[in-house]
Amino acid sequence: MKRSLGLLVAIALLTGLLAGCAGAPAKDSTSGAAGEAAWPRTVEDDYGHRITLAEKPERVVVLYYGHIETLIVLGHPPVGAALAHTAMRGFETLERYADKIEIIDVGDPSKPNLERILEVAPDLIIGTATHTGAYDDLSKIAPTVLFNSEDWAANLYDYAECLGAEKEAEQYIADVDALMTDAREKLSEYKDKTFFIAFDLGKNTFGAIGTKVTRQQVFFDDETGLGLTAPAGSPEEFGQIALESLAEFDPDYIFIIGKLGSEKTGYEPTFLEAGTADSNIWKSLKAVQAGNAYFLDPACMTGSPLGIKLAIETIADSVVLH
Repeated sequence: MKRSLGLLVAIALLTGLLAGCAGAPAKDSTSGAAGEAAWPRTVEDDYGHRITLAEKPERVVVLYYGHIETLIVLGHPPVGAALAHTAMRGFETLERYADKIEIIDVGDPSKPNLERILEVAPDLIIGTATHTGAYDDLSKIAPTVLFNSEDWAANLYDYAECLGAEKEAEQYIADVDALMTDAREKLSEYKDKTFFIAFDLGKNTFGAIGTKVTRQQVFFDDETGLGLTAPAGSPEEFGQIALESLAEFDPDYIFIIGKLGSEKTGYEPTFLEAGTADSNIWKSLKAVQAGNAYFLDPACMTGSPLGIKLAIETIADSVVLH
């Protein structure tokens, strides 16, 4: 008979799981000498929870699938992650790792499977604002922190502090900053061109990325992003735009963001919904007629480090090398 979660947690307590002793270590990561020496360390998350880590965590579970990338960038792939199976096969940024890294799927990001997390035997769990209601249950399994920064670099550094990988984070941030600066300079020649970036929601409606959306500042911000120009009247936050309104915008460039695929679709993302590509209005758009309508991989909307890099490269290459 399947044991209850309460009993499993009690057993975990008795066997020292909360102290991070259970299970064999995952693949070791390389962190700077300063990071390796700074144990034990106390970490405070974005909600005031303070945990003390006696030693560098080796078995980490992440509850937001986008942050699988974050741990890979830091040289410390997670042993478990929400929606791991789909993310590893559906994101262009993670496909190359799908057959090289074993990550246990711990369920839906909005309601992770606690028993499965317990079976993974983590010594650290990292979640987001979505998991505040489950914090007490999660912290009975392993030390838990919740980070919710809208800035990808700040999030990367938060994770790095938990792993003693600050040097790796600083280097990656510097590399992306350099890539962004180079791309922004190249795209400055297109400042008089307008860009529309959105999901196709179906029924002749698009979910447009606003000009002030913090997590996606990579697109429109003049100082920290690519400095793209949105059509006049574009929303500042996420907004629904009818196909007829898009025709009024008539942007010079369109980037359609894919929706994450599933096992049914062979993990192929969906970009344009049925009927959009065949619509006379869509075909009449200036960007479509000029061959300036492009696709962005779903990873580009996760706000995660590899997705940010892919978004920069895809947009810059599509525009400059066209």
